[in-house]
Amino acid sequence: MAGFYYYICSLPLLTFGEELPMNSEIFIKNSSDWLTESETERLENLKIIPEEIVDENSGSIEKNWYNWETCLRNRLADFRAGKLSRDASEYIKEYPDYFSEVESVVQEITTITNPLSVEKKLDTVRWKKLNDMESGHEFDFEKLCIYKLKLMILEKWMEREEQRGFDNLDSILKEIYI
Repeated sequence: MAGFYYYICSLPLLTFGEELPMNSEIFIKNSSDWLTESETERLENLKIIPEEIVDENSGSIEKNWYNWETCLRNRLADFRAGKLSRDASEYIKEYPDYFSEVESVVQEITTITNPLSVEKKLDTVRWKKLNDMESGHEFDFEKLCIYKLKLMILEKWMEREEQRGFDNLDSILKEIYI
């Protein structure tokens, strides 16, 4: 436990919307000095998008994250299918829990028309959920899992480039109208 205390205290603070201090690959490499092989493997296998089946060796943070994210994605699929007058049942995945805060998030994003703003709002809510999950996990392995998930959210936003977005939009519009 003392090793995690020192290591976690040495990690740079992560803030949503700010610069990425390191990527998740470097984080895992640095973390592997402090972790067992199985912990390193768990950290490497942690994904921001839920797996079809949560591994029974997954810890509480992984299970909680995957269940929450699946709930959010199911509600978004249901909402989007409703807007298109389609059935969402083929997109809905099984999950054991229901998270009431997801309903208010889905209701709130229905008023946002800009897709980038919707994605930013969703990631802000994801970040808040990860902050909530940190309670009671200040210096343990679960804290490192949360840290990696936050890094992956920041990495996603570092890949966004305004010009590339405009180029993608132009190519889509050309295909539609040509």
